[in-house]
Amino acid sequence: MVFDFCSHKSYTIICLKMEESIMKKMGRPTEAKKDICIKIRIDEETCKKLELCMEVENLNKSEIIRQSIIKRYNELINGEKK
Repeated sequence: MVFDFCSHKSYTIICLKMEESIMKKMGRPTEAKKDICIKIRIDEETCKKLELCMEVENLNKSEIIRQSIIKRYNELINGEKK
């Protein structure tokens, strides 16, 4: 690890630089790169439903939403109704 000290006016910024080999090891392995971020607005009731799903399924918000999209997509493709 390398520390850089950068002074700007009345404060000092400490930048932590990690070697490339260390940075590549960070994060969990994945089958598909997940580099698209989507921001949504939901009401309080929907948020509570999402939180319950997260707790029961022991998954994070992103995974619950991904699984829901896949399920809905499969229903559409297979001609199933809600």
